[in-house]
Amino acid sequence: MRLLALLLLAGPVLLPSCAQLYSEEQVAKKEAAWQSSSEALKRYQAELEGENAFLSGQVDQLKIALNKQAAVNALEAVAVLDQDFEALRKQIEGIVGRTGDVQYLMGPDGPVLRISDHVLFGSGSATVSKDGAVLLGKLAGSLMENGLAFRVEGHTDNQQVKVQAKQFPRGNLQLSASRAIEVAAVLIEKGLPAERVAVAGYGEWRPVSENSTAEGRARNRRVEIAVITAAGSDGR
Repeated sequence: MRLLALLLLAGPVLLPSCAQLYSEEQVAKKEAAWQSSSEALKRYQAELEGENAFLSGQVDQLKIALNKQAAVNALEAVAVLDQDFEALRKQIEGIVGRTGDVQYLMGPDGPVLRISDHVLFGSGSATVSKDGAVLLGKLAGSLMENGLAFRVEGHTDNQQVKVQAKQFPRGNLQLSASRAIEVAAVLIEKGLPAERVAVAGYGEWRPVSENSTAEGRARNRRVEIAVITAAGSDGR
């Protein structure tokens, strides 16, 4: 009781506030330290952004260099393929005993080997003949060496399918696609990697000659093996 009375006589006791825990000088030092740390972080961030921009530029230059080298490699491979195709054309013509049935030419997207249908198929048939399989085997050997990709294209004249009309109810488009698939399958069986082979059937819609004459229709009935020189290219 005496202790309580003494406390009451002494008046209210004031506890120090949070603000009074630090002197003004100490608060000022802490604020200066925080400001210095913030500026240091900003400088570090600026350095990182600058380094990132430099690295991005290096990556872009590397991509350009790689694309240029890929283009050079593709051109070199096509140059070698030019020689192989021309040699193969002469070889096939020697086997079939006539000229004009095999042509080597430059298409819109690159080299094309054009083969008349009767060199590979019977009339109205989509099954590669024995002689045709032998020729495609020689062709596969040449195609395997260069690392390029190829598109096998089937083409017909504008005459309706008659010999095996029941087998091809969709007409020339179905016949051309079936022939392209068959040729691609033989090339793959002979060793050409499947991932490097695409297939297209164009029917009568991409003629190279008039369909008004027997000679023109014969030129339109063909299979073409085109080099795919651009990544992702699927049409000519």
